[in-house]
Amino acid sequence: MQKQQRLDEYLKPHRSVSLTEADKFRAVSKLIDLICADAESGLDREDVFEAVRQREETLSTRVAPGVAIPHARIDAMDNSMVAVGRSGEGLIWDNAESEPVKLVILILGPANQHLQILSRLATRLSNQKLYKELLSADSPRKIYDLLTLPYPMAGRKPGPEPDECSVLCFEHALKMALKMDAATIVLHADAVGDIAFLDKYRLGKCRLIVITRDISRYPSCRQVDRFISVPFHGLNRSSQMDVAFLFLVSQGIVDREELVVSVCGMPESGILDTIMVTNTSREYHRFYPDRGDENLPADIEPQVLSRVLQVASNLAGEGREGKPVGTMFVLGDYSRVAEKCRQMVINPF
Repeated sequence: MQKQQRLDEYLKPHRSVSLTEADKFRAVSKLIDLICADAESGLDREDVFEAVRQREETLSTRVAPGVAIPHARIDAMDNSMVAVGRSGEGLIWDNAESEPVKLVILILGPANQHLQILSRLATRLSNQKLYKELLSADSPRKIYDLLTLPYPMAGRKPGPEPDECSVLCFEHALKMALKMDAATIVLHADAVGDIAFLDKYRLGKCRLIVITRDISRYPSCRQVDRFISVPFHGLNRSSQMDVAFLFLVSQGIVDREELVVSVCGMPESGILDTIMVTNTSREYHRFYPDRGDENLPADIEPQVLSRVLQVASNLAGEGREGKPVGTMFVLGDYSRVAEKCRQMVINPF
């Protein structure tokens, strides 16, 4: 089973603290000290601070009302580390007119892990209930728990007993998969929030792949062969399937001629209510190259594709300032592309 990457791999309880500093860089400096004290390889604290400062002056890391995520790529670190600070009074981040920042999340580490952590944080912060709880948390330990512990679906208590409709839906999907000799069952778990009930089933030769916006919200489940994080906030069932199969096919997780049984429901609805049987080569042939068996080029990282799709779907659904907007994304050599670009407006993402 694929290891579930969670924020507690990067954030430890003692690196979640209260901030009493009035200046944002003094607050960031305190968080840098926490990471430097824990780093296995010796870090030059001044070099680290300068890297964070330069990144901040290039573009503000205030990502949402009350939240900033300063970060820097530190090649001397083998693994990324996170420190979190909660300011009761709030910090002036961009200017005095902006809402004060109360939650500061510092990320330091090698480039290849930054997107993974930022994606995890973005998913957590997109949960409005969790977002409000983070900003109103009364202790550093509470903030650590909210960022790292699995959380139940909004409006439901955690527990192994799902809705009866969900159980029947999954049982019928399993029977169909076994009868049709399908190799894979894909479960869109965000509809139910808790998947502990899956452990009681025998899947035979079928593998179970769980699709979710946030892998860290689910504890381990022995029946799950693989967890896949897919951003489909606000999409209908058909669009959920399309985005999920794009990930499964492009990453080589599902074969060209594979028969797949999918089970889903609307996210946060509490019910699995839809079963779909898919022949990938017939219905998703556009995701395959015209020749050969290649998947995505090796230099396109799955988390980059995930983040681009997440931003694109948000823009498509919400537009900018309430109006539809067109967008161009360029995937390539970042440093060369950046030299030819300049930001015209403050980036809403």
